[in-house]
Amino acid sequence: MKALKFTLVITALAVAPFFARAQEKPNRPHKEQHQNMVKALNLNKKQANQLKVIHESYKAEKKVIQNKMPPIKKELKSLKSKKKALKKAEMKEIETILTREQFVQFQEMMQRKKEHRKKKHKKD
Repeated sequence: MKALKFTLVITALAVAPFFARAQEKPNRPHKEQHQNMVKALNLNKKQANQLKVIHESYKAEKKVIQNKMPPIKKELKSLKSKKKALKKAEMKEIETILTREQFVQFQEMMQRKKEHRKKKHKKD
């Protein structure tokens, strides 16, 4: 298990600069990116060809998914905005039924709950 984790970490560290550079220069030709990766990983010709074949085999499906994402991202942004507005309205309504002290205590409870959720998600 430790060996697997170690291998994954080493691989991630080896490949990370390519992703960083790809984000810095998104217009860089794919061929140049491929050549740089082959050189940095010191791949032999067989490995380089296999890498290219693997990349090409997933390219079309990834493009289809990528093209579906913008409308979904737009819808998600809209839903998050609506949820935020509902939360604000809910807080205002709750504030009307509580005393000032109760509302402060309520806010503290909500803050602890939020922090607990963040810790729980970090563990997963």
